[in-house]
Amino acid sequence: MRHNKGFTLVEILIVMVIAASILAFALPANKKAQERNKYLAATGVLTDLGMAVQALRTDMAMQGSTEKFPQSTFFGFSSTTFQTSDPYSSRYADVGSLNSTTFPYALFTHGYLQSIPFDNGFTYKGYTFFICPQETASTQHQCNNDLDVIATMENLNSTTYRGARFMQDGTIVQISE
Repeated sequence: MRHNKGFTLVEILIVMVIAASILAFALPANKKAQERNKYLAATGVLTDLGMAVQALRTDMAMQGSTEKFPQSTFFGFSSTTFQTSDPYSSRYADVGSLNSTTFPYALFTHGYLQSIPFDNGFTYKGYTFFICPQETASTQHQCNNDLDVIATMENLNSTTYRGARFMQDGTIVQISE
């Protein structure tokens, strides 16, 4: 009786076909999971940004400021740029005297918002962030003519997760177009 100690070519081919079919099903699922994780991480930053903007606007109103803020792109800002030891931080000391120019800086210097680890200075996980106007509606950057939108994030390159809006009531609404 002869004992064969190796594998036959047919056995090896069957194992390779099974492995290739498993890989064919796993790769698209993995890509979708990665996109979802990026979206969820970005919505966390959007939530922080929206809550910070809301809190700063409330504090300014409580201190008698009547300043209303236009829409602004919120990329490239980080707490490393605007440390409280910044020589210009004294001009942001009084929350009631902030204006549309100093408003984004105050989010960091007054501790409303922590550092955002932007990818290349402009995006986080592929998403760009915007602060929506406080008084006049705008269709730019997904503010969607809605004064209930505080901040938005969008990814023009994504076909699955285009972005999201942070609403006045603190909810996140996904943008799907």
